[in-house]
Amino acid sequence: MVAARWGPGRRGPALHQSSTTQGKFMNRFVVRLAAAFAAAAFAGAPASAANNQQNKMKECNAEAKEKALDGDARKDFMKQCLSAAREEGKKKLTEQQEKMKSCNAEAKTKDLKGGDRKKFMSECLSK
Repeated sequence: MVAARWGPGRRGPALHQSSTTQGKFMNRFVVRLAAAFAAAAFAGAPASAANNQQNKMKECNAEAKEKALDGDARKDFMKQCLSAAREEGKKKLTEQQEKMKSCNAEAKTKDLKGGDRKKFMSECLSK
């Protein structure tokens, strides 16, 4: 009986179909897992920046409340306080970066191009 079921011209048991189905499942699983990790990684970065902003907002609000500010005075204070927070959050330039910035500005005002600019920048940065 068994030989007649799986004889010549017949495909045999459908084992290859289950392994294909299993492969598709694994592919989908891996893709979804990778997407979940990517989403978690990207979601983490803005959240910390938002938390820093929220913390500074709380600090500025508390300070404005201590000073009993209201109306335009409070609005002006909050604007100044929050802009100071943004400035504090910016990365400070190193001495070399400051030098590069000033040399670039000077080269731009002199309208230097190509080899002349390269020579000027080399001399300016070596001072």
